[in-house]
Amino acid sequence: MAWIKTLKRKNPATGKKERYLSIAWRDHLGKERQRSLGFIGLREANRKLRVFEGLLATGALLDPDDAVDVPQPSPRSSTRRRPPDDPPPSSPPTRLSRQLGEYLQTTYLPRAARQYEDSTMVGFRERAKTISKSLGKVRLDRLTYAMLDDYVVMRSETVRTRTIQLELAFLKLALKHAVFREELSQMPRFPRVKLTDAKPHRFLSTEETQALLAALDPNRPQPHEVTRGKPPVQRDPYAWLAVLMALNTGMRRGEILSRKWDDIDWKDGPLGSVFVGDQPDIGFKPKTRKSRVIPLTPALREALWSAQTWSDSEWVFPSPRTPEVPRKSFARALNNACERAGIERIHIHGLRHSWASRLAKSGVDRRTLMDIGGWSSSQMLDEVYSHVSSDHRADVMSRMGIDAGLDDDEALVDDDFEEGEE
Repeated sequence: MAWIKTLKRKNPATGKKERYLSIAWRDHLGKERQRSLGFIGLREANRKLRVFEGLLATGALLDPDDAVDVPQPSPRSSTRRRPPDDPPPSSPPTRLSRQLGEYLQTTYLPRAARQYEDSTMVGFRERAKTISKSLGKVRLDRLTYAMLDDYVVMRSETVRTRTIQLELAFLKLALKHAVFREELSQMPRFPRVKLTDAKPHRFLSTEETQALLAALDPNRPQPHEVTRGKPPVQRDPYAWLAVLMALNTGMRRGEILSRKWDDIDWKDGPLGSVFVGDQPDIGFKPKTRKSRVIPLTPALREALWSAQTWSDSEWVFPSPRTPEVPRKSFARALNNACERAGIERIHIHGLRHSWASRLAKSGVDRRTLMDIGGWSSSQMLDEVYSHVSSDHRADVMSRMGIDAGLDDDEALVDDDFEEGEE
């Protein structure tokens, strides 16, 4: 059984809202499906509906456009005679939906650039490019669940499930915008992707933290050998300062690199503080959209005070090429330092979790840790405190063995007892 659905949409040919018709029916799974007929008359729509229902009864794969090939009855002759130079009447053309790749590049990405930050748009452009390679030539109204499911299967062979989740989330935002613009009648159903290959956060131990800072410290002796009269490679002092700030304040990468010297108040509290908030000059906003003040530690205050004396930029971490803007990352210096220190590589965000783990081990409560770290919920802290509890359990069990309270002489087993008696 099929029926006619009526909507009101803006006709691009006339610029007015007119009646927009489509044929709807239910497939063998009971899901409603529909195909657009466009801005046509109700009489023509009913004719296509009768043809469609007849073909539907045969079980053929149908499309309402197939009804166009059916011969139509000749129109009634009009008593009014048109002048020779009057063009013949024609129905307004039906606008076909655009291809997905064209829509993403020409419509959605420019619109998203006015709403999201530059850092977010970098990921959006990469996801749009990846989706366009596989689904770029598919029309918006032809995008189905089966196509999206095949895309998920294809992408799961090369990337992690978290990447696929982000790509589908971006595509869902773009299609919602297409529905709002009335270029798409309804959203297709999206497949569910479970996060099966997520990696737990890595935490640095006290020994690894000291080794990492020693490998980054520019004041320590360089391990490189002098070759052909050239001096050893100079370490980046800003990378050492950024890692030190991350391990002492738990600030995120964007929060660290977007700070100006004006954000540091040397007289606030016993050691000073750093203000974490919006930076309109570069369009930066904190993740939770809330500003906070973080007290400085003695080691961090001394390092920042020393860096301010030889810095000639308003940014705490200026770009090496253009000091008028801040630098974007220190990931390469962090990876090289991990190799020199002989420890496993750690992501920049892992420094923040290591800081939280160290504070949790020292007995800091959740509420205080959330305020300093800038978390809006305690869901992430569950992993931090679970890590702390697991280390605490291991330490307790190592000191609770059956022979923990015995002397060395008492713990030894007599040789005669080991041989046993018959």
